[in-house]
Amino acid sequence: MPNMLDKPDGKEDSARQEDGADSKAAQSPTTNDLNYNSLKPKRLTRAVTAGARRLSSKTMVSRRSTLNIDRDITVDLSWYSLWLSSRVQNLPPTYCQITIDGEQLSEPGVLHRFMDKVEQYVKDRKGLSVDNIIEYLQSTDSIDFTDSKSLNCVRGLIFSILGWQSMLYRPDLTGCPSTQLAIYHDDSLPDSKLVFYAYKMSTDLCDRPLFALLRGFGNLLPAGYHIHQETSVLSKKAVASWIPLYPSEVNAYLLTTLLGVRFRWVDSISLHLDFDKSSRTLSLFCFPSKCVSQLRDGGSIFAFASTEFESADPRANESDITHLLVEVLLSYRLLFGQSKKSRKVFRQTFDPQKLPCPQPDTLLAALCSQKQVPAKLGDFPLPVDRHIYYAARDFSVLHDRVELLFQELNGTRPKSISGLLKDRRDTLQFWTFWLVGIFGSLSVTLTFAQVVMQAYQVSHGN
Repeated sequence: MPNMLDKPDGKEDSARQEDGADSKAAQSPTTNDLNYNSLKPKRLTRAVTAGARRLSSKTMVSRRSTLNIDRDITVDLSWYSLWLSSRVQNLPPTYCQITIDGEQLSEPGVLHRFMDKVEQYVKDRKGLSVDNIIEYLQSTDSIDFTDSKSLNCVRGLIFSILGWQSMLYRPDLTGCPSTQLAIYHDDSLPDSKLVFYAYKMSTDLCDRPLFALLRGFGNLLPAGYHIHQETSVLSKKAVASWIPLYPSEVNAYLLTTLLGVRFRWVDSISLHLDFDKSSRTLSLFCFPSKCVSQLRDGGSIFAFASTEFESADPRANESDITHLLVEVLLSYRLLFGQSKKSRKVFRQTFDPQKLPCPQPDTLLAALCSQKQVPAKLGDFPLPVDRHIYYAARDFSVLHDRVELLFQELNGTRPKSISGLLKDRRDTLQFWTFWLVGIFGSLSVTLTFAQVVMQAYQVSHGN
């Protein structure tokens, strides 16, 4: 099939970070740094010279470390073109025959231009449906169809484009008839049943708002806590627990060591932090640059924002979606970046060959394998690392998934000596084990020495 993409849909922004410490280090020593009354002129000169050298050395080290941090932190979307090509290369013939601006969809560049047009329209518009988008495209003579079968194909195409652009779900155009909208699902892969309730929906529902249509598939966009001022926080059943989450106690190293968890890198934001207990598999979104891009530019994921207020079945609004994208970025730091052993786990287990796209996202490795990351990527602020996290504050949208991991770890105890040596969550238990082991070893050693001495004395007396 011809290549339908005429140019890469990728952007590369160089990361910059202002280092306030450099400007401070470049200043001359003050009277508080040196005691002038206790120094003679020559000693004073030597002291000032030595102090300037030390400050210059610190400045060079600070700048060098800053460069080392910034060098690998970029928002690189060059992988997106390759990923998208792998998703659209097997479009059914009925979709390839759709006419866009007088050209068939299978012609080079047509799909790319059509996707741009859809993305521009859904930006800054709330409560849209698939049919609303089609009506707009008809009004601009961008698309034309004559029968219901063609209409259903166009509906499926629009639904797929929104999935590709937002990376919220992976559409499936080959596994269902044109009268259904489908999301890709492989029965052989882990499935917690906590995200998707269904994988197919009728195209007759395309007249409903996108947030209502998406809700029919499941909990792809979790809603955050919407606590109104007139409602007491203590009486609200949906208030998240304020259990402290320490990076040293909830991280990838402990998940793999104590629970035997394996990581599955996925290309759907909706599956991020989805934990399947039966197979001990934790799904993680592997393209964080897409989260940054959509936060910065207002991506297609915001087209699914709910416009309802005080709904009995709450859905994610624009604020919730923003929190979701930020929490995805923050979760990489909690699970990997803030723990030395977890960073090592990432380097040892991360295999680009097993990714949905052969070209990995460079931002993923930076967030998961670097001890420190800059405060900003260009003009975009990154989430700040914390010593203590709270699900209610830091993961207001993904709190259920984060707390599930915490509960699984909290309810697990080491089942072997090696596991006990690796588990430092309970400091009292850890040091008690070592003290008992040390004193026990000393006791055994002294007892053995006493037996040897007694045997020697008996043999010597004889």
